Amino acid sequence: MQGVIGEVAAVSAGAVFAVSGIAVASEAVILPSGLQASLHETRLDDEGRVYRLRFVAPGFEGGEAALARIADDMAYLCRDVALPEVAAMAAPPERVVISLADKAAEFGEYDPAVTQSFEAFRVDGGRCIWEPF
Repeated sequence: MQGVIGEVAAVSAGAVFAVSGIAVASEAVILPSGLQASLHETRLDDEGRVYRLRFVAPGFEGGEAALARIADDMAYLCRDVALPEVAAMAAPPERVVISLADKAAEFGEYDPAVTQSFEAFRVDGGRCIWEPF
C-alpha cells in the first residue's frame, strides 16, 4: 500500500471518529435503492489526493442488475456523505472513491466471499463527477 496518510479508522454503528480532524458519524444511512449502509472505514491515500469511503450494506448482491440498482446509491454517498467532509478539509482531495460491500473486508485484500463495488468521482466545484475506472 503506497502513500497512505492521515488516520485510518474502522468504525462501528453509532461511533464518531475523526479523519484529518473531521468528525464523521457512522450511523446507518438508507440509500436510494433501499439498502441500509454503514460507514466501515475512511482513508486518505495518494498523498491526500484520494479520499476513500468504504461502506457495508448487508443484502447487497452482485451482478449487472444489482450494479445498475446501486448507481444512484454511489452518487448519493459521494454527494451527500463525502462532499460535506471534503468541503471541511484544509486540503481537499481531488478524487473520492466510494466502495460498497455486503460485509466488511480488509482494505486491499481480495476476499471471494465479499461482494464489492467501487466508483470514483472527481471533486469539482462542490460536485461529484463520476469517472470510470
